[in-house]
Amino acid sequence: MSTRRFAQALLTANAATSAISGLALLLLPGVFADLLFAAPTSAHVLGTALVGGGLLIFAFDVALIARDKFLTTKDLYLVSVADDAWVLASIAALVFFSAHLTSFGWYAVAAVAAGVAGFAVSQSLIALRLSPPRSRFSMAKAGKGFEISVTRETRASAETVWQVMTDHPGYADVADNLSKVDVLSGEGPNTRRKCYGPKGESWTETCDLYQDGKVFGFKVHTDAVDYPYPFKRVQGRWSVTSKGSAAEFSVVIKVEPKNGITALMMQMVGFRTIRALMINLADRWADRMEREERGPALQVAAE
Repeated sequence: MSTRRFAQALLTANAATSAISGLALLLLPGVFADLLFAAPTSAHVLGTALVGGGLLIFAFDVALIARDKFLTTKDLYLVSVADDAWVLASIAALVFFSAHLTSFGWYAVAAVAAGVAGFAVSQSLIALRLSPPRSRFSMAKAGKGFEISVTRETRASAETVWQVMTDHPGYADVADNLSKVDVLSGEGPNTRRKCYGPKGESWTETCDLYQDGKVFGFKVHTDAVDYPYPFKRVQGRWSVTSKGSAAEFSVVIKVEPKNGITALMMQMVGFRTIRALMINLADRWADRMEREERGPALQVAAE
């Protein structure tokens, strides 16, 4: 089993145990309050239910992280920090509030804390061995919107990278959010293209930046009546930098949501989806670039 898969399995186990515990506390707060506290009150019952709800939220978040095939060391450390906080809170309860716990409650809190500590330590150790994705992704606030980028080094020349990047119909083969790209008119700095989403939705883009062999950009016509997404502004930049016999390419997308709800959803829910989309795009593009780079070399070797 690879390090990444082991990390995902560990997080899944963490999420499952948290979900089971949380569900039990949320559904049967009175039963567990009687078991845990020496003199349970309505406040203890309410607190038990709230802890259960918190555990369910934690379990949901960890489950989402576990499903992410682009899991990072930061993800593992964040979960471990949350586990550490649980352990520290448990130790504080055992030391300062032991008089309020039953014997069963004391040992139950200690046992759960030991298990959570095991998850925290294991996740931290795995994080040290986890290799980062070759494609480097970032998403940050920029003015009223976000700047989303991915950068990838390839074992292909800048000329090959540029040729692949400017194959507009071929862009749909590497982008999960596209099913087809048609060039409507022009070429180079005068290019207009129409992009189609996976559900048949479409929008038009016009080239607004072009330096041959270096960078090109498109502006999306978000003001069109039939534009399908809740964005006020979308602008993209695709660039290549030569690194000797190799090259590095970058894709930078700037988006401005139409409203605060969309912005919040992008931050809270959309981040992992966007990251997966951008890294998949860069990885697939790099594979094609390197295949095309090897093509001429293999042909020369055969001759």
